[in-house]
This record gives sequence, structure tokens and C-alpha cells, in this order.
Amino acid sequence: MYYGDFNSITEGCVTIEERIEKCRSAGLKKVRHVVTDNGLVFVTHKADECDLWDYYGGELEQFISGDKADCRSFPLRKRLVYECDYNFITFLDGYQECLHCKYTHPGLASIYPFEAYKVDNHTNFSRHHCNPKDGYNLDDGLFLYFFPSCALNKYAGGLGLFRCIPVSGNKTRMEFEYYFNGSDEDYEEYFKFARQVALEDIWLCEAAQKNLDMGLYPKGVLNPDAENGVVYYQKLLKQKMTS
Repeated sequence: MYYGDFNSITEGCVTIEERIEKCRSAGLKKVRHVVTDNGLVFVTHKADECDLWDYYGGELEQFISGDKADCRSFPLRKRLVYECDYNFITFLDGYQECLHCKYTHPGLASIYPFEAYKVDNHTNFSRHHCNPKDGYNLDDGLFLYFFPSCALNKYAGGLGLFRCIPVSGNKTRMEFEYYFNGSDEDYEEYFKFARQVALEDIWLCEAAQKNLDMGLYPKGVLNPDAENGVVYYQKLLKQKMTS
């Protein structure tokens, strides 16, 4: 991985080795990244040295290691990029709690009993978990939020990643990737299900942003139990902004 106009510089190259040599010859700097044993790629643009596992407090590997969390068998099926009319914090405040899930996501609620939904906060990431109902794959239901604006969601037989990138005060670019290992028919069923959840979040967050802009929401205290994920996320934001 290199900084710069990678595609134009490596145009015409056939092998990975040729691409790397072209990037080096062009003077591009290598992007610091880590590829985990199960196929996940973590990238940082920070110049200071930081071990991936140390950054996550030695707490992340337990959730993304082993056969059950192997992502290498999930090929990329679709990538979507689009802009939405909300502040990225409005979206992430919603993602970090699930009080709304039972009512906003009826399809998801038909599989996961959200009365038992729980968010555990770790070093620079949060784990959301809720066992699916009987008859569904118990290995499903891995939801990981990475500070500040990325998430990995493994459910309904597929794997989804998103990045939430601020564009302006009330514009956010959403970048989604959907991975699935199975037939085209099964993939279409998974994608339809996952996209419905994403669309429901867009509708909710854009409506919430309109009400925020109009001053309809009074300030209040977050619930330390049901909204502990939001409390943790906002605490991290405040720390980074004031440090």
C-alpha cells in the first residue's frame, strides 16, 4: 500500500512485484498497515509507531481470530459509496446503541432478541453482541465498532464493513463493502437483508439530523447502561479533541 495516485502510476503493470517497483521508483511512501491472520487489513496514516494489538489494548484479537472469525473465505461481492444528509456523529451515536433497533429494524429484530442486546467497550473499540434466536447460526452476530468511524458486522451469513467519513457539518460519505461466501442466490438474499438494515439507518439518521438542526431535541443525560456505547464513544471523541 502506497500514498499517491496508485492507479495511474501502476497502469499497465501485470504482477504485484511490478506495481511495487513502480511505486518505489515514483517515490511514493508506503502506507503503514497490518494484515491479520484471518484476512483483515488495518491501515493507519499516523507517523508514530504503534503496534496494532497494543492500540486495541490487547483485547481485539480474541474476537477476530480462529476459524469462526476467518474472513479470508468471504470474497468481496459489492462496494457502495454515497453521501447522506447527516453529521457523522449523528450516525455513530445511533450505531453505538440499539434502543432503536427493535422498532427501526423489524427484519433484524426477527432474528436477534434485542432485549438481551449488549455493548462491551474495550480499548479504542466496542463489541456489540446478541445471540440469534433458535434455528439461526450461533456464530453470527459479531458487531465491532472501531474508533473513530469504522465497523465490521458479521451476521445473516455474510460480512459487512463500513466507513463513515465526514464531508461537512451535515454531510457524510458512507463507504460499504459486502462480502459473502455462497451461491449468487444466497448472496442476493443476504445483500437484500443487509441493505434494508442500512437503509433504515439512513432514514432514521437523516430525520434525526433535521430535528437536531431545527433545535427540536433538548439536551439530556445518556443512560449509562442502555447507552454505554454512546457514552464511551463520546468520551473518546472529547479526549482526542482536547489532547
